[in-house]
Amino acid sequence: MALDFFKMNQNRDRGVQFISLKTALDDTKIHYFEKENAIGVIGEFAPVSGWSRTLGNAVVEMLNMDFPADTFTQFIQLNYPYVDTRLEQYLKERAGYDGDISVRMAQQAVRERAAFLSKGCEHALIPSSDIRTFSSLGLWTLKIPLKKAKNPIKANDAELDRFYDECDQFLKLVAVCRSHLDAAGLPVSLLDRHGSMAVLRRYFNIKGPWDSGLSDNEPLNEQLFPPGSAGDWEAVNTPFMHFSNFGEMGQEQYVGALTIDRYPDQTTKWHMSKMNELLGNPAGRNPQPGVPFAITTTIHYPEQNKERAKFVAATTTTEKSAKQESTRKYNNRISARQAGFKLMNKSLGEGGQVVNVNTTIQFFHENQEKVRDAMTRMQSYLSSMGMVMKPETFLPEVSFLNNLPMNISAESIKKTFRFRTMTSRLAAHLLPVFDDWGGYGNEMMFTTRRGKLVSYSIFHDNNSNYNTMILGEPGAGKTTATQNIIEAELSLGAKVWTVDTGSSNVASASVRGAEILDIHEKSDLCLNPFTKVSDFNKEAEMILPILGKMAKPIEGLNDYENVLMLDAMKQMFTRNQNHTDIDDIIDYLYSQSGRDAEIQHRLARLLSPFGSDMPMGRWFNGTNNFRTEADWTLIELSGMSNNEHLRDVILMVVASTIKQEVYLSRDNRRRILVLGECGELLGNRPFAEFTARLTSKNRKEDGGVVVEAQHLGQVHATEYGALIQGNCYTKMFLKTPADSLENARKQGWFEPSPYIDGLLKSLHTVAGQYSEICIIAGDNLATIVRLIETPYNRVMYNTKGPMFKELQNRVRNGEDVTDLIAAEARALYGDGTYD
Repeated sequence: MALDFFKMNQNRDRGVQFISLKTALDDTKIHYFEKENAIGVIGEFAPVSGWSRTLGNAVVEMLNMDFPADTFTQFIQLNYPYVDTRLEQYLKERAGYDGDISVRMAQQAVRERAAFLSKGCEHALIPSSDIRTFSSLGLWTLKIPLKKAKNPIKANDAELDRFYDECDQFLKLVAVCRSHLDAAGLPVSLLDRHGSMAVLRRYFNIKGPWDSGLSDNEPLNEQLFPPGSAGDWEAVNTPFMHFSNFGEMGQEQYVGALTIDRYPDQTTKWHMSKMNELLGNPAGRNPQPGVPFAITTTIHYPEQNKERAKFVAATTTTEKSAKQESTRKYNNRISARQAGFKLMNKSLGEGGQVVNVNTTIQFFHENQEKVRDAMTRMQSYLSSMGMVMKPETFLPEVSFLNNLPMNISAESIKKTFRFRTMTSRLAAHLLPVFDDWGGYGNEMMFTTRRGKLVSYSIFHDNNSNYNTMILGEPGAGKTTATQNIIEAELSLGAKVWTVDTGSSNVASASVRGAEILDIHEKSDLCLNPFTKVSDFNKEAEMILPILGKMAKPIEGLNDYENVLMLDAMKQMFTRNQNHTDIDDIIDYLYSQSGRDAEIQHRLARLLSPFGSDMPMGRWFNGTNNFRTEADWTLIELSGMSNNEHLRDVILMVVASTIKQEVYLSRDNRRRILVLGECGELLGNRPFAEFTARLTSKNRKEDGGVVVEAQHLGQVHATEYGALIQGNCYTKMFLKTPADSLENARKQGWFEPSPYIDGLLKSLHTVAGQYSEICIIAGDNLATIVRLIETPYNRVMYNTKGPMFKELQNRVRNGEDVTDLIAAEARALYGDGTYD
């Protein structure tokens, strides 16, 4: 037995003596701490993206509860450099989707993008930035000393009964706490011993996957320290703890801590929501931590009668000092103490408890200098907000151990002078429960301004429709954003059509295996809008604005003319069905002799340029032979730039034909139509009417339309703007001139909340690095994401400069441009990372 014990503990790190966690009950998830004879629980929650009054009130209610003396509760946000689990799930969503080469190429591109984002854990993806890509985890702990029960590991049956009785009472307390946290929007899932050990191990080895493996034959604390591991438990006059061999062989880790010196006082306005700023500059500028970190706020509940007596005595002493002549030179300091005591007294009168609070930020990295740099920049940044924190130089071991989840005790904080006394109501403003919004869905993956992964899906049940509007000034990154949507949808097996008038998609379509229909004046193509009609009564509303565009290209038909044109369409389709063409409509209108004959004859003359005997007529008379069998089809209309009238009609007919396929399909496959850079066309009334009908016609099971423009002024150039905008549940704003946003507000087109307005005004793009997008889902949900593309995609999606023209020319000459893009990407960006 002695020999076995010796083998088990040889080379065991001495840190085991400082952690008394011995065992846990699998059914209740209660953990037992032998040295302090205490029990505790640990749970995880997802940090929330913003403050609400409901959250604040619920947290205050929890902290105001009557806890046993020497209760500790911790709120922790752990930011660690491991995003593979989320990215693996993101890629797993693509499994099972098959298609032609464009789908397979998109899936490969998504894998490459996931690998690129994963590099952000170790390296910056933006030059001169401290931002890294981290995952975040919210943790909550509650720990109380046992009152009567003794050590259950050595207890007899009667003592075990007392232990379980106290556990039952503790579970009731935990349940009440969790109900308050649920109400706050912080639902906590309790962790069993496997989960808690995985969390504790990450403090000694911040990198890599979670390690939840356990042996049933060893105490839990001993399993935290594998043979060969070591910690510098006797560090003196240094702000760092040093650990080695807790992870891979030879792996080292330094841990530095900033601990609270002074919380913000009344001269510095502080609110719970400002805890979000402890994660780094919310605008994405420096300073940022740049290394993995954990923010911990620990709240200790002392024996209340004693603490309240101390408070009364301190208040009395301060009041007396304020009246003494000898202390006048200290008036400012005494006034501040008086104000503090007054605030505490009010809070206690409202049901608060006297508590001791500490907030500590720990930084983790294998490079000691990187930890030092992170501490220096974050200390200065936090001080500017009134949160004065100092490096933990004298008690680094004690600080590390007290910030391990559940490890703190009343004994371990004695004479550390690291806690500040306040009321539980005030302590509620110091909880690190906020983080960037993580998004929803599995289609697109971005990062937040502070490097967290954020996803978004156009085709999500949260969305009332699947249409999207993309707005941004030239150069803001609209094309890249649109291409990202295309790539994401293709990788999930969607069928995509892109209608482009400026060759922005030619290079990517060629490389990614799309079918490119380069429509020009000599194309052998018939686009008769009647050929594919299956339900005239439902589809006539799509064809009517097309004929209006033919007849009156600028202003379109008025209401009465629409009635007459619709009558002509109905009469001819009833007679000729799908063989109806534009000649039939012209002939019918010319043949009328009633009271509306003059108007009908005028409409016939206006349509005559599209008759079969005219140059533009060959496109629309006969049988529609437009086919798109590919999973991604690019319809390129730049070759029709010499005849904008014809180009616009072709665009509308192509879109209508595509929409007919979407409407007729019943295979549950996603379909999406992209109208690239169509802002100027929306100033054309017939096209605007058509787009409004196109987006209105969408049903959730059919598909979506992406409308790309520069600003809302283009969208609202006609009376159809409000309908188009309202039909697009998802709106993606890129950098937009402030005057255009102000004009939209004045015109009543778009009146965002002050919060969303602030987001929109802060948007910016850095060419060649990233673009920022404000995603607005519905009316109220909004967030800013950064689209950081792989180096290859940055070159391929670029729409400016010599390389853009070079790629266009080579694609049109039938050349493969893959190697050219790769070489240019390497030359400009390397692998896209920066140290």
